[in-house]
Amino acid sequence: MSQALSTIVTREQRLLSEIARRDEQIADLESEAAVLRPKAALFDKYDSNLKGCYGEYLVSFVWRLGELAPINAGYDLITPTGHRIEVKYSPIQRDGRWKWRNLFGGRDTKRYHRLWLIGEVDERWQHCYLDPAAEYIVFDIGFDDARRQFPKKHATLNPNWPKACALSRPSRNLYHYFQTTPERLRALYCRPRPVG
Repeated sequence: MSQALSTIVTREQRLLSEIARRDEQIADLESEAAVLRPKAALFDKYDSNLKGCYGEYLVSFVWRLGELAPINAGYDLITPTGHRIEVKYSPIQRDGRWKWRNLFGGRDTKRYHRLWLIGEVDERWQHCYLDPAAEYIVFDIGFDDARRQFPKKHATLNPNWPKACALSRPSRNLYHYFQTTPERLRALYCRPRPVG
């Protein structure tokens, strides 16, 4: 009888241990699902505009600079400081430039506080950028400055910083006045607004 009872207790302990292990797995999976749900919603937001999707993913989920805005909000991201941000991302195009389009929306309906232009780094000129170790170059431009800087509602920029600055005032302005880093964006836009 004692041997049978010992076998039952041992089996019960193994089952309880297995239940605890599976409960941990479930908790891990639920945690992972909580992270993936907003990402899936982000991908659902876009059909073919994966570049824009990537930019929003980068600032919201990788750099953690704010929350994604509702669809058709007129901006892409809301920061902890309450700033409405339009995010544009560009890889280096075939012609060797960054190109950001529809800066104010297809029908000029976007309304935001800041425009963040993000470009894939050109390794040949990376040493010239504000953060030579960064994977991306970032520009932070106020809405009114963006209107003045980009009257044609799109931006094209040469990653060759010295050449771009020598040839064009808008390019020089971008590099000299609006270039920033994710760390600087975090310092400016991730402090909650003072209450009262």
